[in-house]
Amino acid sequence: RATNLAVALADTAGRLIGEYINRRPTWSLLYSKTPPISSHSLGEFGCPFSLAPLQICNCVADALARGGVVVARDRTGLVHFAVPLVLGEHPLGALVAGQVFDQYPEQLPLEQVAKQLGLSPAPVWQIARLEHPIKRATLDVYADLLATLGQTFLTTRYHTILAAERRGQERMAEAKAEARLKNANANLEQKNREMAEFAHTVSHDLKSPLVTIGGVLGLLKEELQEERLVAAGELIATAEETVVGMRDTIDDLLKLSRIGTVAIDLQPVELRQVAEELIRKHAPELEDKHTAVSLELSEDQPTVLADRNRLVEVMDNLIVNALKYACDGPEPRITIGSETVGSEVRLFVKDNGPGIGKEHHEKIFGLFQRLGESKEGTGVGLAIVKRIMEVHGGRVWVESAIGEGATFWLAFPAAVGEAAMSLSAQGCRGSV
Repeated sequence: RATNLAVALADTAGRLIGEYINRRPTWSLLYSKTPPISSHSLGEFGCPFSLAPLQICNCVADALARGGVVVARDRTGLVHFAVPLVLGEHPLGALVAGQVFDQYPEQLPLEQVAKQLGLSPAPVWQIARLEHPIKRATLDVYADLLATLGQTFLTTRYHTILAAERRGQERMAEAKAEARLKNANANLEQKNREMAEFAHTVSHDLKSPLVTIGGVLGLLKEELQEERLVAAGELIATAEETVVGMRDTIDDLLKLSRIGTVAIDLQPVELRQVAEELIRKHAPELEDKHTAVSLELSEDQPTVLADRNRLVEVMDNLIVNALKYACDGPEPRITIGSETVGSEVRLFVKDNGPGIGKEHHEKIFGLFQRLGESKEGTGVGLAIVKRIMEVHGGRVWVESAIGEGATFWLAFPAAVGEAAMSLSAQGCRGSV
């Protein structure tokens, strides 16, 4: 305001941004009758200080094109100048200042403009003659000052915005890191709880065969003292069977503990091929138990991206499980098939055995969970199946009811199936 200049900020097309600062009297009176040209509706660039219908001012476009200050004068004798605002190679607009006379105003041109705008000439002249002219040299000094201040402000503001963005990005990174740490801590706590439960369950279930062996050894000692060798031999056989069962349990527990700690070799795996391979493996047992097997897997069933050995282990566990229970029925039958549902590729192994009550649907995937003590096994097989599917980003569940058999489902994300088909076409494989 101390310079007695009006100031406005314009975009690259000369349109006013914000409000006028320190509008001068003569220009304000003329402006009150007609708005300034704020767009290039006539095919030219504008200026916030232009007065329609007098003339179009291209000072903003000229200043940006030249990269320096441009001075303009309208028909009233009012003078203004445009200071380009450029950041690097990017033009942003201009500071426009003036609305002043650089010499004593001429009465005749002012009165003509007033009449053209529909104003009474006398009041316009009375206001104009009271304005103090600003010499052109002074205007040049003001232009240089505004150019320096404008560019300094622009650069400072730009770096302030960059600094704010960096701080925002740093805060986001810190928040993400904190969330990851919180998630890692939660996972660690969960793993610790699972480890404690695992240790408790394992110690409890491994004690049982040890107690059995201890009891057998006590009886064996008595039989040997009495020289009852036949009975002693039977006790030794019982102890050996218990040791074998305990060894199998420990082997399965070791398998379970290694899942997720050893890198898996991902490759396209054809479900039908694996199913046929396992049926051939169990053919003698299937024949011995008179169990029929049907495949509902066509040649073009979805290929999944998986560790083949792990997938074979999963399907083998489910087939063995079905063999145990399907043979309890009059016409034992096992069905292996697959389907694509929504975002998942699903494989199922179905039997027509006695079925599983709903209360056991979740429980059977835990450690040492067997529905009947008369069935062989360590009680770790389905826990292994669940863990392998989790490592592959999939899931496993059972659908069953008493007297209606059981269907075990394996679900892989469809994206995994699509990736497998792509890799299969390329002959690629990978590790995780």
